[in-house]
Amino acid sequence: MRNSDRLTPRERRLLRPRVIAGQLIRAELQVMQQRSLERLRVVDEELDRLLRERLELGDMLRAVRDGLGTGNRYVPRAPWPAEVDAVPEGTVEVRGAELRAALRAVLASVGEPMRIDELHRGLLVRGLRAPDPVPKSISDALRAEVARGRVDRLGRGEYVSAA
Repeated sequence: MRNSDRLTPRERRLLRPRVIAGQLIRAELQVMQQRSLERLRVVDEELDRLLRERLELGDMLRAVRDGLGTGNRYVPRAPWPAEVDAVPEGTVEVRGAELRAALRAVLASVGEPMRIDELHRGLLVRGLRAPDPVPKSISDALRAEVARGRVDRLGRGEYVSAA
């Protein structure tokens, strides 16, 4: 709110609950009402302008997305060979807070966006594994981290460290 939009000390006194007598006070209150209505109209016009601009930007972004060729559909990546996802012997299953901390550590060490299958391999390299079903337990753990602001979700199954 700008300083010119704030109430003056006299206007604040006029708004105190009390018996209002006299035409002078009534006229001042009517002026305050008109001034407030005018400010409200200006704010509404600005809000309408910003809304139109936001809708135009959304249309532009959709056109750019469609121009890039992915459209509005999810295109899964090709799966890795099964032997890559094999769980090595001697890995320790982690759950809850330990799983969340391990996933944060994997994301922080890489420093770039990672998909769930890449995070799973990152855990396996460190001698850890998520409980079955692995993709669901990893995404559930990351959902909690996204809610806490420690991890950012970039898209379906893609995450990056927020730090």
